[in-house]
Amino acid sequence: MTATTQRPQRWFTLREIAELGLDGIPGTREGVQAMAEREGWNRPALEGFAWRHRDAQGGGREFSVRCLPVEAQVALMVRAGGPHLVSLLAALCTRLGGRP
Repeated sequence: MTATTQRPQRWFTLREIAELGLDGIPGTREGVQAMAEREGWNRPALEGFAWRHRDAQGGGREFSVRCLPVEAQVALMVRAGGPHLVSLLAALCTRLGGRP
């Protein structure tokens, strides 16, 4: 029997980001929204990279894990674990200018 592995979630609503309980991230939807506005996550030029339109009922936007501070991204990678952890850490190292 082969175990199936799910890819880590990469797009989140503001509420989902708040509910992740990550250090450095506000614990409320409103707090995350203020952070997103302050840091410019929702700039039109970043559509498709940092944010995308949410197709589910209610619409709105989803934000990429790339918007989060590096520490929060690492915490999500550790939570995801499994075979994706190595590739995610390698991608993060590359992003930071280092080597995996």
